[in-house]
Amino acid sequence: MDTFTMDRMIIPVWEWSNALNLIAHKFPYRYKDFAQSISRHHWQHKSNLVEQISMINTHESPVVYVLGSWYGAVLVPLLMHHIPDIKKLYLFDYDPEALEICYTLHERYNHIIKRQLVDVNFEIDKLKSYEEQPNIVINTSCESMWNMNDLLLGPNVLHALQGNNFPETSHINAVPNMDIFKSRCGLTDIMYENEKPYDVDSAHTMYTLIGINHE
Repeated sequence: MDTFTMDRMIIPVWEWSNALNLIAHKFPYRYKDFAQSISRHHWQHKSNLVEQISMINTHESPVVYVLGSWYGAVLVPLLMHHIPDIKKLYLFDYDPEALEICYTLHERYNHIIKRQLVDVNFEIDKLKSYEEQPNIVINTSCESMWNMNDLLLGPNVLHALQGNNFPETSHINAVPNMDIFKSRCGLTDIMYENEKPYDVDSAHTMYTLIGINHE
């Protein structure tokens, strides 16, 4: 790097220019969506999640699955910083435009990332058929998917899950409290749990669970 400041930055934001140019010229209607993906509450909750995963994870060179990866704007660089020995990072999303933007956004990690156009809600068996199965599964949008009870990927896999009680059209599975979130996630051994305001001064809550299903 040219400067100490750039060398210390976890997120190489200067590399985002190519992705922003792609959005501006090919997907201008996605500007607001991309801006939302890097809002304060996404930084806050995803940073906390990845930091906790890095302390709990015991796998060397783990294979990581992200369900509903979106652009991966915050999650991908945080994972690569806090778990630098990731062997392969699978990003699953049903939105081809989001995956195309993601490809340009994370060019420095493209040798590790495998992007898969998959609707997790309806194609979970496809994920289970992959030869390279995960050590860690992350879902930061449980409110937009079926119960994780039905989407868990094997026993003894570390699952890091986030959901909320924020009412929105796409939030088909928002939960009113942590107890219900736990019951819908199906983890038999919870290693970390937390609930925080969805955003600053928000009346809504983000629920976080990290654990394993031994069954």
